[in-house]
Amino acid sequence: MTVIVKSFDWHMAHRLGYGYVGKCTNLHGHTYVCEVAIAAELMNMYDMVIDFEDIKHICKTWVDDHLDHATMITVRDKQLLEFLKAERSKFFLLPPDYNNSTAENIAAFLFNMFNSELQMLEKKNKPKLVSVRIWETPSSSAIFTGGTRR
Repeated sequence: MTVIVKSFDWHMAHRLGYGYVGKCTNLHGHTYVCEVAIAAELMNMYDMVIDFEDIKHICKTWVDDHLDHATMITVRDKQLLEFLKAERSKFFLLPPDYNNSTAENIAAFLFNMFNSELQMLEKKNKPKLVSVRIWETPSSSAIFTGGTRR
């Protein structure tokens, strides 16, 4: 099996709530880095697992359109949601089963999003999403490899 990794970054704000106590309850931003790992047992006709351009098209384009220079919030953060709407600011609302916009939850959310898109490619060598790693800072990251979050 061969695994390839594609990395890209974006800028996004968030804050933690839902019972969290600490300085990250304040609205703040990060330059997030995402590493997408994809594997295949067999190479395609070009001796690739998948073209890096395909990964960029699937993953980076989605992130740029939805998350770059946005504020990620949860449905529980009603006050911030109303403020962002009033200011006509770009935001991304996580699905209701995500309580906080942690690196762990961002990795899980993007894994599921990218996995759905990747499965629609119908490549003969059947590349498989192995993991999504989110770097929140240069020294802190979370990796999601599939399965359930809780």
